[in-house]
Amino acid sequence: MSAPYSGGFAPGAGVFAMDGNFTQLTPISPPVIRTLLESDSILCQEKLAILTKSGGLFSYVLTPLGTAPNIAPVAADEENIILEQDFSIAQSEYIPLALNTPYDPSWSLGWQALMQTGGTYRATTNLGSLILVRKSELEKIGPGISRVRLTFASWPAPRFIPGKEYPYQFPGVDGVRAVGDFPALTVNYVMHEAFYVFDYLNILSSALIDSGGYRINQTTPQWGIGWSVGGLMIEEFSVFNVTPYRRVENASDDLGSGVPSIPSKTEYTGYIDGTADVDNGLPVRLAAQDSSFDRLIGNIWVRRTPFVIAR
Repeated sequence: MSAPYSGGFAPGAGVFAMDGNFTQLTPISPPVIRTLLESDSILCQEKLAILTKSGGLFSYVLTPLGTAPNIAPVAADEENIILEQDFSIAQSEYIPLALNTPYDPSWSLGWQALMQTGGTYRATTNLGSLILVRKSELEKIGPGISRVRLTFASWPAPRFIPGKEYPYQFPGVDGVRAVGDFPALTVNYVMHEAFYVFDYLNILSSALIDSGGYRINQTTPQWGIGWSVGGLMIEEFSVFNVTPYRRVENASDDLGSGVPSIPSKTEYTGYIDGTADVDNGLPVRLAAQDSSFDRLIGNIWVRRTPFVIAR
């Protein structure tokens, strides 16, 4: 009889001996770690003007740092990592792990000191918080034994990163300047990135779920999965007329009907000079474009929204 893949000796035909247990994934290489994101995040203290809808009425809410969606703790690039590692298993025993499966820190025992001295791993990084984002094809390495490379990644916190120059047409201010007389300005934006994990199979445990609501599954609140005002996507900043709702070029305190625009001229000039921010007197940042939504890696997706300072 042949030796079982769980290990042992069995003289006879087929496999004579199995040195080890190949019925489960076993690491056969040290984990290789590199950074997931290419830069540190930056601090952006200005409030964001976010369009909301309540009771059928639109309004702009100024959200301070630390209040969704204006969440962006400063973080170094080493705090967001990708880990790749080779494993062996009997081909007949192989069942692919589901995406989002957490990394088992015991797979890195014996190599953690090596990673720290190599400068590519921070002791503050919790390897158990990494989730599976990629699986390679099986590669034969022995009689009935295969190798597979698994890739795990951090689930990054939201962040701000420096942006590029961007031509943005700021709204006119009634009685002071009109859009036709006020050309688009080339300004620098900051990019806000918020990372979401699709987890419809509920693979992640509650201990790994970000309290900010960046996990999307069957129980996600509507604001987390919606693609309309107040939902997951942030709309480009615009000035609205109220009766009926439509976009207009100039912010005004009186549109002829006694109803101010949204935001009004007074509110918008407060965005520019900082008087609208009663907490720290900073100007307000406006969404220069609608958010985009792109896959980063595996089931980790990123919402990107560029913001410019009101002018």
